[in-house]
Amino acid sequence: MTNSTWCGVARVVTLIAVAMLLGFASARAADAVLSGTITSSAGEPMAGVTVSAKAQGATITTTVFTDQHGNYYFPLLPAGKYQVWAQALTFATARGEVDVGAAKRQDFALGPLEDFARQCPATCCWRRCRIRQTTTCV
Repeated sequence: MTNSTWCGVARVVTLIAVAMLLGFASARAADAVLSGTITSSAGEPMAGVTVSAKAQGATITTTVFTDQHGNYYFPLLPAGKYQVWAQALTFATARGEVDVGAAKRQDFALGPLEDFARQCPATCCWRRCRIRQTTTCV
């Protein structure tokens, strides 16, 4: 092969590599980190709260937990609309919808359950004690 042929091959390879990098970069730019803060209705940060997100039409749910300051961060999510919910024991589940392409933050304030006993399964020690009107759980 001549020098001009090698230069032509090198240009084609370089153009392909640049196109691939640009495609990868634009795909990554479409991904976003969804984050937020979970507080109680009194405004106190809540640690250890389960926060889940599910893309509309998807069957997979991604779940994370809040840190000691009530903050949560999902790994990179593809752009799109997501159902997001936060839940903690003895608190009502908070729900929202977020478009990860536009807004990347969803905060929730969790209020206490109105009727915790009804939400607690029959095997729950607290429920059995309350039904029996006793403080001893057996």
